[in-house]
Amino acid sequence: YAIIGDEDPTFENGSYAFAQKWRHNMDIWNKLTTETQEKAVGRKKFSDLELSEKEKFKNAHNVASQAEIDGVEQKIVRMNVPYSDPAADNTGTFFIGYSRHWTVTKKMLENAALNGITDIIFTPHYILDSRFMSSKSTNEKIIEPIILFAKEEYNINVFLGNEVYCNTEIWNLYKKGEITTLNGSRYMLIEIPMYSKINNVKSIFFELISNGIVPILAHPERYTAYYNDIDFFLDLRNMGVLMQMNASSIVGDYGRKAKKMVTKLLKANLISFVGTDIHSEYEEKNNLIPKIEKKLKKIVGEDKFIEITINNFARVIRNEDIL
Repeated sequence: YAIIGDEDPTFENGSYAFAQKWRHNMDIWNKLTTETQEKAVGRKKFSDLELSEKEKFKNAHNVASQAEIDGVEQKIVRMNVPYSDPAADNTGTFFIGYSRHWTVTKKMLENAALNGITDIIFTPHYILDSRFMSSKSTNEKIIEPIILFAKEEYNINVFLGNEVYCNTEIWNLYKKGEITTLNGSRYMLIEIPMYSKINNVKSIFFELISNGIVPILAHPERYTAYYNDIDFFLDLRNMGVLMQMNASSIVGDYGRKAKKMVTKLLKANLISFVGTDIHSEYEEKNNLIPKIEKKLKKIVGEDKFIEITINNFARVIRNEDIL
């Protein structure tokens, strides 16, 4: 199950490699009880015996790391080794896995094609000082075979971007080539804390705008700290910040409050883009597209629907002005 066979002649006798670097917050981990650590991992700490399904957390490591398709577990060859740089307070693990198939990516592309999607922006999270810090150069290597496969098999165009977690170093990270904009354009997708306010959001966005970068705020309807502060979003839009809603928010996929908020943002003409925000092959959000389309058209009308679902996306890819 790790060596590619004659079903994929271009890469026969090779293997698909998946590499990850996980940085751990050992201070938090060491404050947990041994029992909680074991439930989180799914194994006994000192004997390595696997816990029963009832004993472990539902999202325990040895549960979340399994992948199933049609009820069949997808096996891979994997290796996980620790690393540590105590002087830099940097401790974690390196993971590498080898597989005969890349079924997860393929399944996501199949789902997209079945629902009429022709263009996708690949936006891996970049969160400073966390495990989500793969660089632009690394992401370019990861996405290269995906671009070729998506085009040849499904006629889907795939582009590279980032979803950057808001921090004071965004401009410097961009200048260093650590993070990227959407398809190399002037537009950068950014998210802010989900449940709390930070004081310097506007100054961070102002720095980017002053240097020619147009921030696109990801899923504004999900920031609970701003549910009673529509003026915050109006101020951002007046600064030049654009906003992208999650498509399934409008049908209640993120709860009643998010649905109410996104409706308010749409009616205030603050939404410039609609994104699927798909994270795995198991998500069924694409299947909601007909229902989402009906809801959006009812709120914003046919012309605006075309703008925020098709035309503005194309303008970003071509690095054109958003009207």
